[in-house]
Amino acid sequence: ERRATVHKLQASVQDSGLDAAGKQEVEGALKAYFADWLVTSGNLRQVLDLVNLDREAANQAAGGAASGAGAAAARAGGPNASTSTVESKSSGAGGEDEGD
Repeated sequence: ERRATVHKLQASVQDSGLDAAGKQEVEGALKAYFADWLVTSGNLRQVLDLVNLDREAANQAAGGAASGAGAAAARAGGPNASTSTVESKSSGAGGEDEGD
């Protein structure tokens, strides 16, 4: 059900007639709302724990190299995902959960 919703949203953005800048603005807004939801819902900790476990496993498999960090970051929000970005939003979050 969630995947279907994501696909509908992606199709809506693609079919919206927005130029590249408009699509980037929509993407940025969605990422910001998602980051706020992670913080306010309490799910941020679970995501960070999964990322850290994946990094540790990758480091052990690669003999200490951080080769798995990119894959973990991609699953957590993209290749440039940063926990500090999401955590910095927590200071501005009002604690209101708008639901799924």
